[in-house]
Amino acid sequence: MSKIYRDDEQIFKVLRGYLKGSNCNKTRVGAAIVNGGRIISVGVNRCAPNGHNYSDHIARCPRIKMRTGEHYELCSTVHAEVSACMRIRKGRDFEELEKFAGHLKSDRRTIRGAFSDDELGRLGKSTLYLSGHYYVCKSCSFFLNAVGLKKIKIDMETAERVKESYELRDLE
Repeated sequence: MSKIYRDDEQIFKVLRGYLKGSNCNKTRVGAAIVNGGRIISVGVNRCAPNGHNYSDHIARCPRIKMRTGEHYELCSTVHAEVSACMRIRKGRDFEELEKFAGHLKSDRRTIRGAFSDDELGRLGKSTLYLSGHYYVCKSCSFFLNAVGLKKIKIDMETAERVKESYELRDLE
């Protein structure tokens, strides 16, 4: 991924292509870590409802009709933002990602301990691009802050569609 992207829309366009890699039936979310116009890491949300692994195709979502950000206990989810940060180091497996599933509470020291000083330095100088959702949840905000990643850009093209779909679900 050594190409230099000149504007945010180019980065979001590439990131939208990664959304199909998510196995979430509710909301497919992708995140890219970008430094100097280069995408240095990409992650998508991965779900593992009871009895499933993160690499499984999920036929039924136990949270499909629930509000966004609620009932994570029904499905262990690794959020795209966390996945993108973790994948700054090549070769991490799902077991390493699972330690930081969205519903789990990790302290700042544990989070920072999962990264080398070099990785933390690169994350701190980068921007996270988010596609497929309209906000960064509280646990991901805490995680991003812990690794020093403060700049976030949201893909408004996908954000508006997702927000509208959640609003429609809430009316049902």
